[in-house]
Amino acid sequence: MNVAVLGAGLQGACVALELARAGVGVDLIEQRDACLTQASVANEGKLHLGFVYANDPSMETARTMIRGATSFAPLLRRWIGDAVDQIPVSSPFHYVVHPQSMVDVDVVEAHLDACHRTVIETAGGVADYFGSDPRTAPRRLSDAECAALFDATAAFHTPEIAIDSEVLAAHVRAALAAAPGVNVRLRSRVVGVERHADGVTVLVEHGGTTHRATYDHVVNALWDGRLAIDRTAGLAPPRPWLYRLKNYVRVRPHNGARPPSTTIVLGPF
Repeated sequence: MNVAVLGAGLQGACVALELARAGVGVDLIEQRDACLTQASVANEGKLHLGFVYANDPSMETARTMIRGATSFAPLLRRWIGDAVDQIPVSSPFHYVVHPQSMVDVDVVEAHLDACHRTVIETAGGVADYFGSDPRTAPRRLSDAECAALFDATAAFHTPEIAIDSEVLAAHVRAALAAAPGVNVRLRSRVVGVERHADGVTVLVEHGGTTHRATYDHVVNALWDGRLAIDRTAGLAPPRPWLYRLKNYVRVRPHNGARPPSTTIVLGPF
């Protein structure tokens, strides 16, 4: 069996590593000069425990994020081994209620409690959360504690953490380089996919020329252009899609005390 994985972000890289574990040959196709260079590293690295979604009383998003956060480290151990333990981890996050929050403090507090119960149900008796315990209950800061740290209505100390996404990306790249059966094809832009009786043909532009290769299976893990490539294969999303643009700035302090890890909820911005 041969498989093409389109896009070498974190999702595509981990799919390739899992296939390699099963002895499947993989072409990992990436249009840039290296794997994991875009959204996989340009992000806050937060392992969401659902706390930020206090304006969603259904808890559907929170439950999904909690399942992902509590399973992420165990899955990474399958692919990069003990390198997981070398990834820097943030201090636990404070959740600060914005003075113009769309939901009041009592709603935020009730939501944090609901997320805490869900984490306990999801994680069970064993929790691998990059050295932290996600089952620790959020705690509301006293008025004096809050005033000493923030100009805010209220604040809560939570067990939620973030990891250094740049270090994570470096370890995943190393695992890809060492994985038998993974052929990384860089500077190769996917322009189309054709399905037929004999398999799936991928059209790739490389060096000014379009190449065709046929595979038994293709995994579309593209971040940029995923739906456009799906359409070339006759696939359409079952529902409307909403696109977001997030601006990201990373600042590394060199001197002085670092501010506490903080998320502000839920202001009108």
